[in-house]
Amino acid sequence: MNISPAMRLYFLALFVISFHLFTTDLYAVLISDPEGNGSFLGLPESPGAFRPVLYNHGGMGSLVGGDMELVARKLAEAGMIGYAQRRTEISVPDTLTEVQNGIDDLLDLAADNLGPEQTIDLSQGVSLIGYSRGGLLALKIAELKTTKTQEVTIDKVVIMAAAPGKIGEAGHWVEGGATSLKDYTTMDEYLKESALADIDENTSEFFLLAANNDQPPDNPNNNLVDLVSTVHERLTNRTGTPVESTLKIFNDWDYGPPHDPSGHTLFESQEDGGQALQRQTGFYWLDVIRFLEGEEVTLSTLLNESPAVPGDANLDGVVDVGDLGIVGSNYNMVGMEFTDGDFNEDRSVNITDLGILGATWSASSGTRIPFTTTVDTLSNVPEPQTFMMILAAIACYSKRHPPHPVR
Repeated sequence: MNISPAMRLYFLALFVISFHLFTTDLYAVLISDPEGNGSFLGLPESPGAFRPVLYNHGGMGSLVGGDMELVARKLAEAGMIGYAQRRTEISVPDTLTEVQNGIDDLLDLAADNLGPEQTIDLSQGVSLIGYSRGGLLALKIAELKTTKTQEVTIDKVVIMAAAPGKIGEAGHWVEGGATSLKDYTTMDEYLKESALADIDENTSEFFLLAANNDQPPDNPNNNLVDLVSTVHERLTNRTGTPVESTLKIFNDWDYGPPHDPSGHTLFESQEDGGQALQRQTGFYWLDVIRFLEGEEVTLSTLLNESPAVPGDANLDGVVDVGDLGIVGSNYNMVGMEFTDGDFNEDRSVNITDLGILGATWSASSGTRIPFTTTVDTLSNVPEPQTFMMILAAIACYSKRHPPHPVR
């Protein structure tokens, strides 16, 4: 039996009404350069209490590894306060001071820019994400548990490919560190000096991750998989007071620039060979957000080069009736992910996701709406009358919620 005229009208209305919607972020505010130093602050737009997260980029001085702007935005989209701090110093002690000041800046900037129905959730402390050199700094902050002005509880710590090994003589935390671009204190040297005994097992939890082929070609004696594995083992095997830690080694990442096939580029920006920050299976960012939200990370170690088309919930390469059925089945449900129909990564399936699905309908194949689909394939889709009401709500929603400007 062919699809009914009412259902045809519903599909057409869905496509036409929603095509122009949701092309601008409606659920996060990005404040560029709030301190005049190239940092980024991402804030959720909705009311509530939000976890503060400090992102520590890779590199020192003029070198920046990772995508600071996108990380701040993506954390805000996930319902957290994301602050990606730009560091400029080159000695280890000075960069450590910058990170300590960055925690204070995160809390002060959030307090100054959150709305009247928004608060900072410090019930569990401050969370940290660190990539490469930033991973080393995050680990040290978890031991210190202080900024330059106050004690601070360090909650969840994400360490991504923590710092290449030393090339030359390393400096030390106490002695002032080295200043040559090749003479930084690095993770392997730090682990020789620290048993990580000062990390609070009652408050801190770690997630350590790297690509399997993360071994810098210019330093073949140093294996970053070994470094994060050593941190994990030291935390979990600490005598009497183990620290909760999760270690995940992904498959090889072979999509970086030809000059760096080591896998270290996995956590760089996309333009520098890194993976997209998508909350989809096969993307490390899904596990980062799940960890920060207190959920278990996924078991899969696969890494995908390209994200699925927004709206392709069943990941078959086409946005069609099957995806609409998934959205319909999970409509108004929370705790959802991409394959449940949550395309804007706000953990719920709602009007926004329906609009995204309509805007990308058959985008990957270039086909039109399949009016010849049989009703049997639509068993999970709500009644046409229900969706017509939702479509009306979409139109009203777009008028009531103009795009929020980037500040």
